[in-house]
Amino acid sequence: MNRANFIHWKDMIDELIAEYMRALELDPYDAMAHFNLAIAHQDKNMLEEAIGEYKMARVLNPYDFKVQNNDGALHLNKGRMYDALL
Repeated sequence: MNRANFIHWKDMIDELIAEYMRALELDPYDAMAHFNLAIAHQDKNMLEEAIGEYKMARVLNPYDFKVQNNDGALHLNKGRMYDALL
């Protein structure tokens, strides 16, 4: 995770995505890695992939306000009002 955060700081989104995917290969139940991967996908305008990662982060950590907020905002920006409310 630290290496991925460093790469994000350097604004190398493709490498960041690869690092989070490797982290998830090691631990597919890491809610924070799913959340951070969703943000990276969003930064790259890969919105459907971001939605999928937010969904997984919400399943793994349903009470994380940051995940709920980002997921809802993304759905709202895509015009999916109903999904934004869930």
